[in-house]
Amino acid sequence: MKPAIALILALAVALPAAAQTPRIVGKARIIDANSIDIAGQRIGLFGIDAPDAEQTCLAGGRRYDCGRNAGFALSQIVGRHWVYCHEKGRDGNGAILAVCNLAGAAGPEVNATMVNTGWALADRNVPNTHYPRLEAKARQAKAGLWQGSFVTPWEWRRGKRLPSAPEPAPARGAAPCLIKGSIDRDGAPVYHMPGGRYYDRTRIDPRTGERWFCSAAQAEEAGWRPYREGAR
Repeated sequence: MKPAIALILALAVALPAAAQTPRIVGKARIIDANSIDIAGQRIGLFGIDAPDAEQTCLAGGRRYDCGRNAGFALSQIVGRHWVYCHEKGRDGNGAILAVCNLAGAAGPEVNATMVNTGWALADRNVPNTHYPRLEAKARQAKAGLWQGSFVTPWEWRRGKRLPSAPEPAPARGAAPCLIKGSIDRDGAPVYHMPGGRYYDRTRIDPRTGERWFCSAAQAEEAGWRPYREGAR
């Protein structure tokens, strides 16, 4: 067989195999701790699950924006590297799910690094991955989310919240704690000031993580944001 014909046949065999694992390559823009954008294509990180941007967690007895911190961690991991993503499937909305590597197809894996540093968990709906082992190591090292208490991302999206720490009794003569910290229908913590449009109709249920605050500063320090029209 002539060399040119042999080369053509080899390529014909190789192309279908390559098509089975599409690769997306480029500089990445961070969307959130679970997804990136490359050249206008949204790519979810396959096999892992990180907090949403609005999620808060506890560490050292204080609430902090763990969702944003996880997004910052992903941004630091990716940096200015070229990212090589191998498609593994699609989610329920048809978005790409992929395993991504830095600076080459054999470079450090982004998905694994997020779990290894404690800013993401292994997705329980994806079996037979190495992420549970990395999660166990991060938990033992108290890295990232494991430095304190948190609700798993999938439970948080279903409405579960960390229980609020009991508020200290106000000093005698101090103003009563009348600010209502509620969880809106999108799962975001917002607070309502007395006299606000929805203040009277808002009911506080501590079992869901809702709570009372004595001042706006106290609410914002705990991770709540002022209610704004259109948020519902």
